[in-house]
Amino acid sequence: MGFFYRWIDDYRIEFILILSWMLFFPEKQSNIYFTGSAILICFFALRKIHSMKTIGVSSFSLISAIIHFFFIFLTFFSVYHFKSILLLSDLLIISCYFTLFYNSQRSERNLIPYIFSIISVFSVITIIMKLIPSLSLNHPLFVNTIHEGIISGMGVLLAVYYLMNKRVKWYWIGLIINTVGVYISKSKGAFLGVILFSILLILAKWMGELSKKKRIWVFIGAVGLLIILPILTFFIPNPMQSSFKFSLEKDPYVLERLKIWEMTPNIFKDYWLTGVGLDNFSTVCSRYNFKQIHGPANYFKLPTNTHNDYFQLVTETGIGGILLILLLGFVIVRNLFSTALFNISKIIILFLLFQALFFNLLFYSFFYFLFIFFLKEFLEEKIIFKSFPFKQKLLLGVVIVFIFIGGYLSPSISGFFLDKAGNTTNPIEKFNLLKKAVLVNPLDVTIYQRKAIILETFFNKSTDMDAFYEGINQLKKAEYLNPYFIDPYLTESSLYIDFLKKKVKYISMDDEIIAPLKKAEIYAPFNPFIKLTKAEIYLEFDKREKAKSEALNAFNLEPEYVGALYFLQRYFNYFGDKKSFQKRIDGIREKAVKLNPANRHYLYILYQIPVWGNNL
Repeated sequence: MGFFYRWIDDYRIEFILILSWMLFFPEKQSNIYFTGSAILICFFALRKIHSMKTIGVSSFSLISAIIHFFFIFLTFFSVYHFKSILLLSDLLIISCYFTLFYNSQRSERNLIPYIFSIISVFSVITIIMKLIPSLSLNHPLFVNTIHEGIISGMGVLLAVYYLMNKRVKWYWIGLIINTVGVYISKSKGAFLGVILFSILLILAKWMGELSKKKRIWVFIGAVGLLIILPILTFFIPNPMQSSFKFSLEKDPYVLERLKIWEMTPNIFKDYWLTGVGLDNFSTVCSRYNFKQIHGPANYFKLPTNTHNDYFQLVTETGIGGILLILLLGFVIVRNLFSTALFNISKIIILFLLFQALFFNLLFYSFFYFLFIFFLKEFLEEKIIFKSFPFKQKLLLGVVIVFIFIGGYLSPSISGFFLDKAGNTTNPIEKFNLLKKAVLVNPLDVTIYQRKAIILETFFNKSTDMDAFYEGINQLKKAEYLNPYFIDPYLTESSLYIDFLKKKVKYISMDDEIIAPLKKAEIYAPFNPFIKLTKAEIYLEFDKREKAKSEALNAFNLEPEYVGALYFLQRYFNYFGDKKSFQKRIDGIREKAVKLNPANRHYLYILYQIPVWGNNL
């Protein structure tokens, strides 16, 4: 037992364990991944709290504290608190870990070769997975290969740095392995970043050591490399070449990124003060979507991230996010030239900040962990040591345990109950499991939505009014917790329709059925299915003009919406003779067969023929 404790007490071992788990665990969106990372980080952080006699305070720890207190404050104003809490928990435990991290810059620099080794192993695994595609499909290390390319790109820069320090050995092998990793990832941003910052490393090393005449030749050579390497990439067949060609010639969404970036000022205009909340861009994106003229449908694709960390930070944190970016930029620029530029921490930070212009990566656990590590090594110079009394230790320990329980343990237990409820067919057992889930995690809207669906089913079978009103109550809770989650509005309207099927009608009933759908339209104005549902309800209450207007709204949003076409033709003969109408439908269905969308997918619903379609 003593050997084991001494083994894990080695700062290198704990760092390697955390980093390896974050990088090599395949299911990076699962509760196991996040909880496992938290267990490792919290365990080592608590052990350090127990053993430390003093704590180091530096400019890094102060800046880190300001930023994370700012994130905590904004979480109270988040659109959907649960999502913000999950991301905030990741940021806080990583920040706490590095605040308590090693107080010797030398010991931190000694960890960088281990980072290089871990990344090189990762590149080897990704290369093998590309050679054996079945492995990659079953257990991808990252769903987005762009992230894999960025990681391999860091490996290339680390290899170049150590080779220039004349540490040869296996760094040549690592350089080749990670370069191949960048190429097979087809990540254009990683490729361009590697070229740009490798040349910056060369210039930073040699420009300070050579005579003026030789510096000119080195500069000319660096510029030549900057031009020649991309040209060779386009002339020699390789995965990167095919990626560039696909983006330029075939990718229908390559220019849509500009429109995604245009969503930022639209969201900022509505939430300029506090933003929509951490990790909530995907929550509100349906309200700010745009017409996609190059895809198979106008609004089928929801841009769930901005493809730019700076824009995402601004939309999620408001005016404070702009100030935060300016503060971080000022601190980095001020310290960038205070010492020699030939510093691998500086280069890696600049490389990651460059990648953040084109992709969302800094707030992923692995990248945030490395970014904070290199930022600490870069910024932390003068450290003031202060006593670390028991009361402060206890307070910090309680905070870390609280974060673990609220951000990891509670969602994991709740997720377990949700999964178990999804696998059982007994409605009573299912409902009891959901009740347990909501006790453990009262902020997850999906629990209330699923409880309401069970109550709706029970109401259909029994006409129990208690089930009806309790279902409405559950849906109201979900709508309050996340107003942008439209499923509760649709279920609420469906519950009133079920009430209508009981052969009960009263004067304002159509308004009660339509009201939740109108709320849903506020948050999903480009959803054609909501508009057609409204049209069907208006028709049921013999409000034909309103029904036609809503069906036309659905048709105008998606001209190939088969359900809207059939509705307009059947009830209003909108498209004229049956033969030309059928020809139009056949063309759309032919397109649908080629696309072969999955069941319940946006396109599947869009191209689906109504059950009464054959009786037109």
